[in-house]
Amino acid sequence: NGSNGNGSNDNGCNGNGGNKKNKDLELKPVNNTFNNNSYLNPNPPDDVETYSMQFIEKHYCANDLIEMGQDVKDVEMVMEILYDYLNTRNPKIWVNREEKSAAVVKSRLMKLNSLDIEYAITKYKSQTTKIHHHKAYMLSILYDAKGQSNLDFTNRVQHDFYGSD
Repeated sequence: NGSNGNGSNDNGCNGNGGNKKNKDLELKPVNNTFNNNSYLNPNPPDDVETYSMQFIEKHYCANDLIEMGQDVKDVEMVMEILYDYLNTRNPKIWVNREEKSAAVVKSRLMKLNSLDIEYAITKYKSQTTKIHHHKAYMLSILYDAKGQSNLDFTNRVQHDFYGSD
C-alpha cells in the first residue's frame, strides 16, 4: 500500500522517507515544547498545532508521492491544505458548499492514503474550468477522494469491458 520496497512504516510508506535521489521534502523534527516526543498532540493549548507538518507529511507519504511522479509544489500545496484543516479550531468546516462538523471532516481526511492524495492532485489538475477558490475546491476533492476514486475506477472498468465510444 504505497511502499516502494525499501521498507515501510505503519502507513505503508517508504520507511526511509525517500531514496537518495529524491529528498525534496525533508521531514524535520518537531520543535514543540508542549509535546516534544510526539508528532501528534491530542490536547494542545490554543496556540499549539494538533498535527505537525512532519506528522502530516509522514502520514500521507509525501516523499512517496513525489517518487510516484507528483510535482513537489503540488504535494506541498496539498500538505499545507491538510495541515490547515486538520489544525483548525473551528467547530464547523465548509465542504462541498455545505457546513459540516469539523470532527467529521478531519476524520475523513485522516483516512486518506497516498493513492487518495495522488487521485486528488490528478483530479485538481484535470479541471478545465476556472477555479476561484482553490483551497476550498481541493478540500472538497480530498473529502470525497476515497469514495470518488473507487467509483471512477469501477466506471472505467465497466466502460472498458462493456462500453463503446
